[in-house]
Amino acid sequence: MSEAVAVISKNARERIQVALTEYNGRELLDVRVYYTDGTGDEWKPTRKGLTVRRDREIVGALRDALDKALAGMPEN
Repeated sequence: MSEAVAVISKNARERIQVALTEYNGRELLDVRVYYTDGTGDEWKPTRKGLTVRRDREIVGALRDALDKALAGMPEN
């Protein structure tokens, strides 16, 4: 089971995909970089990414860290 919840364009050949997955009965959150050979027909996962348990405490801590990073960035 894999359910993409967000796809974010990184550049013309890469994108970041956020997905809810399951492995060996464990529910996981996967944030991974995908690439294409340039045709855009098929996207393949890279080893670049993060997979964690779908635990409210862990996912909440990641959200808080991203909020802190965003707060420290200049507005465009």
